[in-house]
Parts: sequence; C-alpha cells; structure tokens
Amino acid sequence: MIIEYKYNAFNEKTGTYELKRTAVEVSEEIGISIKESRRKEDASDHRHKYYCPVSTDEAKYEGMAYADPTVDFYINTEEEKKEIAARKEAEVKERSRRTEYAFSKLSEVQQRRLLQLAEGKTLREIAVQEGVSFQSVHESVEAAKKRFKKFF
Repeated sequence: MIIEYKYNAFNEKTGTYELKRTAVEVSEEIGISIKESRRKEDASDHRHKYYCPVSTDEAKYEGMAYADPTVDFYINTEEEKKEIAARKEAEVKERSRRTEYAFSKLSEVQQRRLLQLAEGKTLREIAVQEGVSFQSVHESVEAAKKRFKKFF
C-alpha cells in the first residue's frame, strides 16, 4: 500500500513555502492503521473547530486579543495576573483623568445640564426647571457632547 504525505517546504530561491508531496510504500496492515489514525485526527480537528472557535494556542501565540484576559485559564502566572490588573487600573485612571479634563473644558451651563441628564432628567424637565426653551437645552447638550468627544 502506498501512503502519500503532504507537507510545506521552504523554497530559499523564492522565500516562500511550497506544498510538497512524497509517497511511501508500507505494508497493508500499517497503511490501514495510518489511514484510520488520519481519519480520527481529521474528525477530532473538525470537532475542535466546531466547539472551540478560539483555541488557547491562538491566545498563547497570537496574543491576549484572542483570549479573555479575565479568565484564569489563559493566565499562567501570578505575575501575569498582577500585570493585567495593573494595566486595567492604569487605563481606568487615565480615562477618569481625561473625563475630568474634558468636563472642565465645558461651560458651567453645559456641565450642569449634563449632570442633570446623568441623574436621569429629560431635556424637557431641564428646560422647565431652568425656564428656557427645549431647543436651547437640546443645542447646549449636543454642543457639550460634541466638545466632550474631542478628548476621546
């Protein structure tokens, strides 16, 4: 029985990988065993791709973008856990600092109206409370949002 093997070989002239084939003659018993092993491996690969769309190998070799960094399964050491926690804390502090700075660049009226919106008041309620038109409050809030977004 002849068993065919396919593999990628690096071509130094072109600097690329090329598909190569080779054939080996083996006894019938060994050939059947190899074919059965290949069939089982293909079935296992198919099941793995179906049930596990992101593998831990991808996380390990492609980076944490392919894995959920909050899951301990992907984090091997305590040092890595501390590094991720420190990075998250730094991101939260930076975002908070930028938010405070952006908020400080708004007018007093815009700040007050955004805070009221954050408390759950509607634009109409704010307009009635301040004794101004709905359109005035709407334009003020939209300008504040636009100005605020410039910092992010």
